[in-house]
Amino acid sequence: MAIIRKRLMALAGIGAMVATVGLGGCSSDQENATEPAGETSQPQSAITITDIVDHTVEFDKVPERIILGESRAAYTLAFLNKDDPLKGVVAWGKDLQKNAPDFYDKFLEKFPEAKDIPTIGSLKKGDVTVENLLEFDPDVVVLTQDMYDVAQSKGIIDKLDSSDIKWVVTDYRRQPVENTEATVEILGKLTGNEDSAKKFIDYYKEKTEDVKAKVADAGADKPKTFLWRAAGLIACCATFKDSNFGTMIDMAGGINLGDELLPGDVEDGDLTPEQILSSQPDHVVVTGGAWGDKELAEGAQTSFVELGYATDHDRAEQSLRDELKQPGFSELEAGKKNQMYGIYHQFYDSPYNFIAIRAFAKWQYPDKFADVDLEKEFTDFHNEFMPFDYSGTFFVQLSDK
Repeated sequence: MAIIRKRLMALAGIGAMVATVGLGGCSSDQENATEPAGETSQPQSAITITDIVDHTVEFDKVPERIILGESRAAYTLAFLNKDDPLKGVVAWGKDLQKNAPDFYDKFLEKFPEAKDIPTIGSLKKGDVTVENLLEFDPDVVVLTQDMYDVAQSKGIIDKLDSSDIKWVVTDYRRQPVENTEATVEILGKLTGNEDSAKKFIDYYKEKTEDVKAKVADAGADKPKTFLWRAAGLIACCATFKDSNFGTMIDMAGGINLGDELLPGDVEDGDLTPEQILSSQPDHVVVTGGAWGDKELAEGAQTSFVELGYATDHDRAEQSLRDELKQPGFSELEAGKKNQMYGIYHQFYDSPYNFIAIRAFAKWQYPDKFADVDLEKEFTDFHNEFMPFDYSGTFFVQLSDK
């Protein structure tokens, strides 16, 4: 506790933060309550990490107390340490529980202790303070690039530095094609699981390099794809430009419609139904998830595509077909030709984006990727890397039924 007092003293005179956070599970004996079970020996050699924003941080040994700004880091921890993925995690965000309840439930079945990890607030909402983070006596705080940008604008990065709290930045969401391998490597080092990280990165390279090689001769006549982001949860029609799923479409040899039609220097935005109808994209991909407890957006003309670990294929396809209820979308040639697809939304912010890249490639170039069985590949991935079995539906295509 002396370290905590020292760090808190460093905050004196800096000023109050934006607001007070409600940290679930916080109590006077929280240090013992959050100590991960099943301690095993960790490598004690010093490590140096240069993160996504070229920030370099050094550790005398592998960190033993980690705060994860996003609980979706569990996507990575799951394969970095299949036996004890939460080792060292003393607090995390609430995004996994809220946005991917199907994964969280699957994870919880295998690791019920996940429900006892204290949660932190949201930097974007302004309810995280450095004082609250200090209560967990962290060796490091892991921020996503989105969180880092907010933290910089609110002066939180300066306060972390002044309080001797180390931090690193990761990214799957903004530029997944560029940053996935680096992010896995960073998390592998932070958790002392570099061998597992390297195994995944080798696998990831194999799967993505195969795509790049097969679409390298696509030339100028590339198929045009519209990525419809979270239909139903966002009124028609949200998409990405030069980021996220958009970069995956590009990597898979397609032309992302958002790159052409979204104005200005933005990463995401909305297209009108009229723009999409007049563009007549060759393919339409709708992202969906396990969002049964979420309210539809005001003005939404459709529900969402149901996908995830607990969704069967027939229900997934019917929910995809319902997207054609968007006024005018029955006139989309992509729908008439069954070149309309659903894909699991959470691939947008996870290392599993390799399977989304392969899905886009197969859909855009069915002849080049005729031998690719997406469900089998993702099942095999679970068998080799994940602590639990594959289940559910993550990809769906319209059929004639």
